[in-house]
Amino acid sequence: MKFFFSLKSLFIGYFLLVYPNIYLAQKLPLWEEGLHAIKTRDHQEKVQIIHFFATWCAPCMVELPVFDSLSIRFPNNKLELTFICLDLKNSNMLGKKISKLNLPGKTYYLEPKQQNLSLIHLDWKGNLPASIIYLPKIQNPKLIEGSKNFNFYSQIIHL
Repeated sequence: MKFFFSLKSLFIGYFLLVYPNIYLAQKLPLWEEGLHAIKTRDHQEKVQIIHFFATWCAPCMVELPVFDSLSIRFPNNKLELTFICLDLKNSNMLGKKISKLNLPGKTYYLEPKQQNLSLIHLDWKGNLPASIIYLPKIQNPKLIEGSKNFNFYSQIIHL
């Protein structure tokens, strides 16, 4: 009987060593400071894209590789990407899904409540995917709704 338990412990230890993300997945950090940061944002020399998506949204998932291309094309000192996940529930499984996406920027969770959405941009009704783009020296951000391609974002950024 002792042999069985030690073999079982050995197997579990090996499994955790080989597949550490199975049990160590964490929830996404909440985007509390982001709501305040949008209202008090300094006009930086960077283009800032805040992209809102959900893992259950097919157009959102199709559009995400565009941001990989943008991060490769435009240097970090000129472009800052932030991803906000609006899934219905923040869970360890969501954190695991998001980490597999390997997004080229910080990723946060925001509960998809109407009062949160109206704080972000007055014209946004919650359609996904959506992006808010802050351009240097331009006070009002651009709201982009719907799935767009690399050329669309490149023309807006025009660095």
